[in-house]
Amino acid sequence: MDVYEVPNSNQIICPNHYQGKDYENDFANLNNQIESSSLYRNIRLKQLLSNSDTINYFQAATILRNQKGLNDKNIGLTNEKA
Repeated sequence: MDVYEVPNSNQIICPNHYQGKDYENDFANLNNQIESSSLYRNIRLKQLLSNSDTINYFQAATILRNQKGLNDKNIGLTNEKA
């Protein structure tokens, strides 16, 4: 178990890989980052959240339903990176 502190931010971005110090060199975690879409989606979520300082439930739902890729590129429906 590890605790992930968010320095100087009011946002917690939670991709499908561990972000804390205890897991930064963990083989399974590194392998997951390489083989999955987790890092890509982490970057995309940061892009979507950069549009405003705070979000409400409607904006959160809109972000979760977003089907575009990095830089609003059309990456196709059912793409795991969306």
